[in-house]
Amino acid sequence: MESNYSWKRTEDIEIDLIDLLRRLCAQWKQILICAVLFAVLAGAYSYMKSGSAPAVEESDKVEEIELKEDEQRGVTAAIRQEEELRGLEEYIENSVLMQIDPYHRSSIMLLFAVKPTDGQALQRITESYLNFVQNGGAADAVMASGGWDLDKTYLAELISVSSRTSSGTPVITTPENVPPSETVLYVRVMGLDTGMTESLAEDVQAALETYSATVKGAAGDHTLTLLSMETSVVADGDLQTQQHNKWALLTSYADGLKAMTDAFSDEQKLVYQKAIGIEEEEDGADGAEMNAERGISKKYVVLGLAGGIFLYCCIYACLYLFRDTLKSTEEMKGLYTFPVYGGIPLKGKGKSTDAKKNAYEQEKAQILNRVRLACKNQEITRLCIVSDFSFDEQEKACMADLAKQLNSWGIETLITENADRETAAWDTLADVGHVLMVCRIGTTTHRMVDEEMSFYQENDIAVLGAVTFTL
Repeated sequence: MESNYSWKRTEDIEIDLIDLLRRLCAQWKQILICAVLFAVLAGAYSYMKSGSAPAVEESDKVEEIELKEDEQRGVTAAIRQEEELRGLEEYIENSVLMQIDPYHRSSIMLLFAVKPTDGQALQRITESYLNFVQNGGAADAVMASGGWDLDKTYLAELISVSSRTSSGTPVITTPENVPPSETVLYVRVMGLDTGMTESLAEDVQAALETYSATVKGAAGDHTLTLLSMETSVVADGDLQTQQHNKWALLTSYADGLKAMTDAFSDEQKLVYQKAIGIEEEEDGADGAEMNAERGISKKYVVLGLAGGIFLYCCIYACLYLFRDTLKSTEEMKGLYTFPVYGGIPLKGKGKSTDAKKNAYEQEKAQILNRVRLACKNQEITRLCIVSDFSFDEQEKACMADLAKQLNSWGIETLITENADRETAAWDTLADVGHVLMVCRIGTTTHRMVDEEMSFYQENDIAVLGAVTFTL
């Protein structure tokens, strides 16, 4: 500590963390605004970032890759395996036949008798009906009737047909020179349940009866007669085996594809992924998109909020620590040797309440009595209240009340504002000889106090003490 700074207890200024926290809490509106601003900026950044085109850059990178012949063959094989896997997945997912319970398979057997006028035309007529059912003609006719929201492929699986001659031998292997007199067609229809099966059987029957006119014109005159229609719900071992084989094949494809891709190099994986992505886009599949959808990331918004709060607190704390202004009345008491009689809370700052008014009046009364006792003990009858700043209206009113009360106690009191710049008032200060310093927390600096004290010490002006205006 320098010797000419005799009014100082220490050069070290202690940081009052409680006061700092209190001031930060009082800045909650500014902190909130800063946090919201940073959250908006972070959200906008995440939106723009999500809308960028990393896939395009990745695509350019893939175009530059040149694979060896064996590596390219491996990628091509994997792509084909992928196509087969997806085709089988689609079939199993959409096929009605794959959804039927094989232990409770519902079916209807339609028994038709086909009797030609000319026995020589029986084979042509029979093959026409078999071709109509087996190769999708019956499915087309049923679809055309309306009421079926199924793909033709999956509907055709539910309809099957076979035939036998009246003698019990297949149509194609009839005895020589003995043409059979008629053929029996066995048309089986299946469905998920009995209701679906019955509805489909009715449509198939109608389709065959309608098609009969076409066969008569093309293959020969004949009659088509429905002999019987039998409904059954039975366990179907063949259907169970068929479904099991499809699922086993799906698993085999998936395992094989995984084994292929696991053995790929990084370059092969990029080429493979690029090829699969292009095929998905061309086929209209709902695969992974080449570009991420634009959107605002919640993580970025939360980080923006936290970052805004943290940044504002850091800046405010730095300003608090590095500014040379007086931080609090308690700091003055610990830093200077002259008496600090207290801090007057301005009642008009912020929302005025009865509690604030009471604190203002109580603090002012305590300061007045302490000043009065100090003047009495030092036999001071004249006193100057001096500030290094201009008073606002409330501060002027407060100082006027202090001066009026001190005058009533026999202490002649003068008020001087901006004493460091009002040179005309210096003679008055020297003549009075005693001053009461007034400082404003957050405005008055340590340097200003030191300069004032140096001036008073050089001119033999005694400092009675100081009071402060607090926030």
